[in-house]
Formats: sequence, structure tokens, C-alpha cells
Amino acid sequence: DTVRRFYPTLPIMVVDNGYEESRPTGENIDYRRLPADCGLSASRNYLLDNCTTQFLMICEEDFEFTENTDLHSFVSVLQCDPEVAIVASSLITNGCKTHFSKSFDWFRNKLTTIDNRNSLRVTPENIPYRYADMVYNFFLCRKEAFNDIRWNDSLKLAEHLDHMFRIYQEKKWRVAHIPTCEAIHNTGDRDNHYV
Repeated sequence: DTVRRFYPTLPIMVVDNGYEESRPTGENIDYRRLPADCGLSASRNYLLDNCTTQFLMICEEDFEFTENTDLHSFVSVLQCDPEVAIVASSLITNGCKTHFSKSFDWFRNKLTTIDNRNSLRVTPENIPYRYADMVYNFFLCRKEAFNDIRWNDSLKLAEHLDHMFRIYQEKKWRVAHIPTCEAIHNTGDRDNHYV
């Protein structure tokens, strides 16, 4: 509903792998039903295979758009910086805004994440962003980048860390974070199947 409040004509593809069908209503929604519990990775790869646009927004049903979810800012970063594959926003969870923009630290065969220390960059349209290695799962991505690095279909959990780390290892694409954009992440009222 919040997508339509701020972007009433935006095409939406819903990929549903839930145990029960949850078909959304409204205009310009392409609903696709996948096998129950096939996982986030398989669902996202299906979305990539079936999306016809240059950029696509990856988000889940527990995210809400706000007046600060500025998709134009995401597009601005992708258009001005051809190395960026993914651009993410900050999230508001339980009333707290978090800038999850991390860098990987690989030392003595141990992977950790540390606070991002990359310099702030600015697009020609004055949109601030910085490179990161790992960001939230609320992002706009460049479809062509996922010809190189797709989600691992065998992973139903921890797919996000795996995917971001493989982008980092490949060194072909960058990930970026826009601190001024935000969305709400609702963590309450989850059913028994949510992990």
C-alpha cells in the first residue's frame, strides 16, 4: 500500500513463495506464485529472470515506503556511477533510524563487518552516497549486474551475506548506500513460518 501512496503508477511484480497465496490487489501488479518455501534466493532470481526493466527494486512485504523513500535518488546514483550495481537506503526499525552501511574485513580466514569508512560522494543532482560492501535488503539494483552474480538458490537463509560477499569478492561491481533515503522495516506480527 505504501508503494502506491508515493508511486501510484510504478509497475510491481510480486513473487510469492509463502505457504498460503497472498495475492495483492490493485493496478499494474504482476503476481507470480512460486512453490511454497522455495526461498528468498530462488524468488529473487525468478524476479531477475522475469523483470524487463533496467533497474529493479528489491524489497519484502515488511518494508514500508515513506516520504523519504526517494526512488529518484537511487536512480541518480545508478545513472551517474556505472560501477554501482546496488544502491540501498537507511531503515527505520522500531522507531530508530539505522544506516546499515558496512565494509567487510577479511583477516586470518575470518570475515567480519566493520562500520563503513568510505568517503561520501555526491551525484550531479546533489544526492549523497558512499560505497559499502554490505547494505540492507531494501535496494534498487542494476539488472545487468546480476548476469554476473545471482543469489545462491540453495540458500533460504543467510542469502544476503552470501550475495553481498560474492559481489565484494568478484570486484566487478560496487554497492552503495544513500544515508538520506529511508524506509520503514516492520518487525512485528510475523507468522510461525517467519525466521
